[in-house]
Amino acid sequence: MTALPSAVNNAIEIRGVTKRFGGTQALAGVDLQVRQGEFFGLLGPNGAGKTTTLKMLSGILRPTGGEAKVLGYQPWERNPDMLRHISLVMGNKNQLWWDLPAMDSFKVLKELYEVSDSDFKRRSEQLIDMLDLGPLVNTQVRKLSLGERMKCELVAVLLHSPKVVFLD
Repeated sequence: MTALPSAVNNAIEIRGVTKRFGGTQALAGVDLQVRQGEFFGLLGPNGAGKTTTLKMLSGILRPTGGEAKVLGYQPWERNPDMLRHISLVMGNKNQLWWDLPAMDSFKVLKELYEVSDSDFKRRSEQLIDMLDLGPLVNTQVRKLSLGERMKCELVAVLLHSPKVVFLD
């Protein structure tokens, strides 16, 4: 893994971020700082801009105005170094392959993120044990309950030890 910019104090920093979709204002002047090691939650009604904010912070969307930084990077530039240090779980998007056992997806992600064999073994065993998944990781994802699938999604996003995890 590559090193992060040395001057990064905040994991997330947003100043005056706005987002428009056509004539609709999705975000207006959002300011936010989250330091490394902190947990932070966004609460609000449907349509408040929570998912839009997470999509901007993960680089899926570009803000209409303002500045946003994640680990010192502008997310919409999709810098590979930044992408190796973040993860995103969205309830309606899966990164596990539907027709394969979750463990097979974990192994593919291990290769994509260049996780060593020893780190993969240690992390996967720890996460599977912590989330009480046991033999379920060898079951086809389509046969798992929603809760079991979401637990497997958590394992998948944590395998490469990201610095920032976005949960939607």
